Amino acid sequence: MTLPKDWELRPGTYGGDLPNEQILWRLDIKSGLFRRKVKESWLITNMGIKKGSFYVPLQFISDIIVSNRRSITEGQSYHPPYQSFQNAGWTYHDLETRTVGDVVFFYDAGKTVVFAGLENPDYLVGLVRNLKNSITYPTNTPEVEGEKKNPCPKCGVENDAGANYCNECGLPLI
Repeated sequence: MTLPKDWELRPGTYGGDLPNEQILWRLDIKSGLFRRKVKESWLITNMGIKKGSFYVPLQFISDIIVSNRRSITEGQSYHPPYQSFQNAGWTYHDLETRTVGDVVFFYDAGKTVVFAGLENPDYLVGLVRNLKNSITYPTNTPEVEGEKKNPCPKCGVENDAGANYCNECGLPLI
């Protein structure tokens, strides 16, 4: 069985284009009633966020907030007719409450990307904050060529220029 043409994943459309990039969260905004087509995709990957064709890497995101948070209650209530004096006014409620809000990503001195009308927006904010905190940046600093090393007179290990003690044996370097 083959999928309809609209359902095929095309490179460059759904994210995950970079090597080692994984899609962690995705919401497709669709249009149409009978022939539903994806109008826009909102993605969160392990390397950034993508709204439509606009992409922001995680390291450029400065802050994430939830705005316009509200609770929505949906469901039904059942009121049967009076059956007797003992259970008169008996009601049945099948209600469900959910949290809806907008997630706002701030980047590049106040510019924003907004994911509007999401259920459970706090989950999404926590996901992106954890991803952002897990990014490791390279800390390899190149050595300055003119920097002198202090050799230890006891063990011969080269120590940094400003070191007071040997890194290997602990002998004071004076």
